[in-house]
Amino acid sequence: MTSDFTLRPITGTDADMISRLLIENWGSTTIVSRGNQIDAAKLPGFVAEDAERNVFGFITLRVDWKGCEVVTLDSFEPGRGIGTELLGAAAEYARSHGCKRLWLVTSNDNINALGFYQRFNMRMTAIYPDAITEARKIKPTIPPIAPNGIPIRDEIELELWL
Repeated sequence: MTSDFTLRPITGTDADMISRLLIENWGSTTIVSRGNQIDAAKLPGFVAEDAERNVFGFITLRVDWKGCEVVTLDSFEPGRGIGTELLGAAAEYARSHGCKRLWLVTSNDNINALGFYQRFNMRMTAIYPDAITEARKIKPTIPPIAPNGIPIRDEIELELWL
């Protein structure tokens, strides 16, 4: 598949755009992962865009002692390879920062994402029952029920060893 988009690192000039997209797609720039509040608008990552700077997706990353965490991943046009390219860039970023592990947490209702991550060869390594119920104490805007009708309760951790 030939792509009509390119990836580039998020820069300081992207702050307003990334904040706006996070609020539109996540309800806030704050992400709760494993009980930790993370301001995703301040993280490094990558943007997928075309020559006219139309944004098709973005990914935010955080490196710590556990490896490189994918904090957010958004692809606005499924099926075009945008998410795959962004996740590939995240793996390269992780390697370049000495990480041996790329990991993320998603919610139990996120069925399409769970399939996508597994096709990327990520493995489910843990389920944290009621973790999102607890996360609502930090971020009350997390809805109790997903648009697909599944109650949002648990976090599922996936990883890829690099």
